[in-house]
Amino acid sequence: MDEWGRDPGVQSVRRVFGLFERGYDHLLKELNLSPLDARLRPAREGALRLYGRACSLAAAKRLGWDETAHAAVYLECLVLVLGRQGIPIPEGVRQAHQAHGDLLREVTA
Repeated sequence: MDEWGRDPGVQSVRRVFGLFERGYDHLLKELNLSPLDARLRPAREGALRLYGRACSLAAAKRLGWDETAHAAVYLECLVLVLGRQGIPIPEGVRQAHQAHGDLLREVTA
């Protein structure tokens, strides 16, 4: 393991990104989208911007998210952006990804 790999902060970020990746793969399967779909890149970029604003607001509110919450918020952002791009989001998927809806409404207002 390299020197960075021993750092607990780096380990946490790596776990969060692992959760992002697994959640993303699962979401694509739920939406029946190919990982090569050209609409995904702008959606990921938009979701990342929205996620950054959500993290800033959560920090200001001292919400203290754990790794799982970070991944859930990113996926909620992605679902929101995909829907805004006109990609159909089944109601069950939308409902499964709205635990932080109040916070996201606040950052998108």
